[in-house]
Amino acid sequence: MAWIDVTVNGPLAFLMLVHPPARRQDETAETIEADMRGLADALDLAPASAKIPDLGSRLRIRGRGTALLDVRGCDFMLKAPVGPLWCAFVAPGGPVVIALGLDPLGNGTEQAVEAYLAAGTRADRLLLGATHARPPGTRPPPLRRSRLR
Repeated sequence: MAWIDVTVNGPLAFLMLVHPPARRQDETAETIEADMRGLADALDLAPASAKIPDLGSRLRIRGRGTALLDVRGCDFMLKAPVGPLWCAFVAPGGPVVIALGLDPLGNGTEQAVEAYLAAGTRADRLLLGATHARPPGTRPPPLRRSRLR
């Protein structure tokens, strides 16, 4: 999920990473949380109660509606449909907060997302990081070994 919000510091783009409820037989709330914590570690995110870390330039904009998120230690980028307005704001350097939830989210309505964000922040189950888009034509920094095993 992606949106732009007006904050006390001006407009800010958000990219929310959440897992849907368990769909496969081997998925449980515990395995979903473990997977999401692994992704949060690879992205260097911090709990919502901590200072939001600056992740550096982790995004690339592709076309008019797609963002690619650089996951350190991986040979791939995470593709996210974000929409043309989000891309137009982020491409020239607009600030972005990555928000990763540890709990599954089934219903993506605005009210459900707002409740999810509030509950995740209160329970410290929302992990955050600040980033921005890499200018076109630049190469990402060298890969470092992932903390995932």
